[in-house]
Amino acid sequence: MKRQSILFFVTLGLLAVPATPFVAPKVSAWWGGQEEQLSGQEMQHLARQITVKVFAGESAGSGVMIAQERISEEKTAYLVFTNRHVVTTGEEYRIQTPDGETYEGFSYGYDQERDVAIVYFISNQDYQVGEVGDWTELPEAGEKVWAAGFPFDQDELVVTTGKVDFISERELKDGYRLGYTNTIQQGMSGGVILNQQGEVVGINGMGANPVLQGGYEYLDGTKPDAETLERMQQLSWGVPFEALEKAAPKFVAYYFPQGVTVPAGMVMGERELPGLAGQVNEIADGITVRIEGTRESHGSGVIVAKEGRTYWVLTANHVVKNGVETVRTADGTEHSVNAEQITSAEGLDLAVVQFQSRQSYPVATLGNYEIGAKERYYSFVSGFPGDDRLLSAGTFYSEEQSVFNAKDVDTFAPSASLKSGYELVYTNVTQSGMSGGAVLDSLGRLIGIHGMTEGELLETDRGDREYKQVQLGYSLGVPVRRVLALLERAGIDQAQLNIKTEKPSVVPQKDSEAIQDIFYAVKDAPQNPDVGDWLNYGNQLWRVGQNEEAVKAFEAALEMDASLEMAWYGRGLALAEQWKYAEASRSFQEAVNLKDNFPEAWREWGSALQNLGKYEGALVAYERAIELQPKNFALYYSKGYVLGELERHAEARDAYSRALQLRPHPFAYNNRGIAYSDLEKYEEALQDYNQALSLDPEYALAYIGRGNAYSDLEKYEEALQDYNQALSLDPEYAYA
Repeated sequence: MKRQSILFFVTLGLLAVPATPFVAPKVSAWWGGQEEQLSGQEMQHLARQITVKVFAGESAGSGVMIAQERISEEKTAYLVFTNRHVVTTGEEYRIQTPDGETYEGFSYGYDQERDVAIVYFISNQDYQVGEVGDWTELPEAGEKVWAAGFPFDQDELVVTTGKVDFISERELKDGYRLGYTNTIQQGMSGGVILNQQGEVVGINGMGANPVLQGGYEYLDGTKPDAETLERMQQLSWGVPFEALEKAAPKFVAYYFPQGVTVPAGMVMGERELPGLAGQVNEIADGITVRIEGTRESHGSGVIVAKEGRTYWVLTANHVVKNGVETVRTADGTEHSVNAEQITSAEGLDLAVVQFQSRQSYPVATLGNYEIGAKERYYSFVSGFPGDDRLLSAGTFYSEEQSVFNAKDVDTFAPSASLKSGYELVYTNVTQSGMSGGAVLDSLGRLIGIHGMTEGELLETDRGDREYKQVQLGYSLGVPVRRVLALLERAGIDQAQLNIKTEKPSVVPQKDSEAIQDIFYAVKDAPQNPDVGDWLNYGNQLWRVGQNEEAVKAFEAALEMDASLEMAWYGRGLALAEQWKYAEASRSFQEAVNLKDNFPEAWREWGSALQNLGKYEGALVAYERAIELQPKNFALYYSKGYVLGELERHAEARDAYSRALQLRPHPFAYNNRGIAYSDLEKYEEALQDYNQALSLDPEYALAYIGRGNAYSDLEKYEEALQDYNQALSLDPEYAYA
């Protein structure tokens, strides 16, 4: 087998079967607690369970099992951390496990600059893997450590004890930083270094007083002074786990994510995912690009068309409006962009950039379709908040429903929504840098371009006026139907586009459960959080439907600052999702008591009171919200509803009329038709029902309303036809 002279990469395609992530068993499961210190006997036992012998050609060294991937019901791939100088001595690998079994080994990759490598083997046996603690912190000088490995002239594992004596502030050649007093013999290279808690902190590299002295220089080529050199020579030297992170950040981010912030609702795009989620992720990986701006900023984009060597990338205009330098494709290649070939759309946060390449890259399939008012489908957002791509899962709403979920404020501000073409609303958690990225449906078709997340500016230090962006609300994008004209202006013939108009089918239960398990699970709370961190964490949990945990997060923020209106607001949102409208009402009331000019809180308080049947109070809340946002369609609609419940039908009609001046909408036409019917103005009611059905021909409730109006006009045949049509659209509609 030829070894791979490459830097690390995390594409678990090296494994023949799609992998399902498997969590390594924690050491604490058998020794009683991560903060406790293991006894010498326990440390010996642990070292023997996780250390392997690595054969490379005729030579041998050591390694430590640090991770595992389940690749089938019977087989597991075990990943072994070792030295580069161990695996480069031969081209064929064998791994000898603690039970004496020997397996064929495979190279996962190694680093040319640091003495680190990963090999793996596949087995149907269960083996212990080492636990990696917080690799971002090195052991302290004086801390006791254990070093294990197989000396070249012995078959038995040797475990030595010592202490950390020297931590080099700068990386030595090959990435060595840990100097320790343990005796290390030839053949123990690549063996594990364990701290007092039994955590893997690094691997052995070289023993004290080596015959060759070339290792005692820094990575930049300079050498330590004579006094430091003399001290270094008396110690054994190891490579800390952080060197593996520097060599293979994606590998470490996937298996040991404590150094990477991946919010609830999201996963690293490099992960192998099962079933439908994996299929969408694979599509997203090929079509999503990272766009590097000219002012040390970046965003994301989607490859949507190709002709010859020319590729077109769709993105958000705010990503490229200040200039763009390069587009990075899935293979890591940076492509230059001609600034004169950027096409933007007036009034829409959309732009198209071009790049040239002889390489073949996949092109997105566009999903241009409408969904019913009550329908919700899975959505996936792919983009680059940093160097690595993240994928999030959620659900997207119909455009008819979106206007009731988004804030719809009048000006483009941190909390703005439904402006610049942002008519696609979805629950997916997103981060800065993902703007311009792909919004995909469950078939991996592009349904929109991600643009922004609703939020607020939190004044974290009210004396110094320091601010932090806090997400409170939904994510927003520009739907595909809005991009077609722009693509034509950019020189893309519609024949070059792959457009599908069919709605997705229902996701199979098995795939739906997998999506829930992978994306919607509660993730660890932020470390050392400030109040803004708790707000963002609560919003993430609320987005993925973990509402009980979201309430706890918002309450944690309130423990830090009980006068924080945003925390009361977020708590109310999470309570309302659990139908706890009385508690939600109290939270929203507290929010507006603290900040009277908080229109979203007034609106949600009105909704909670409406659900409690307290229509007079709801009306007061909606009217105050309207004072603050006089051009918000949803507020007039909600006001019309409670006025109807209060049997103030003429006022309800007028509220709906004002809503329709702001935005033609089938719901508002339908409800104004009801108000006209209640006023016994049946002809006017018929006109409104007709308008509603022209906007949404599958709106069953409008057929019911029109049927009622026909019945009141004694046009029973027409009424019967409408009731039958309502039943054909919704066979379980009892009233119909």
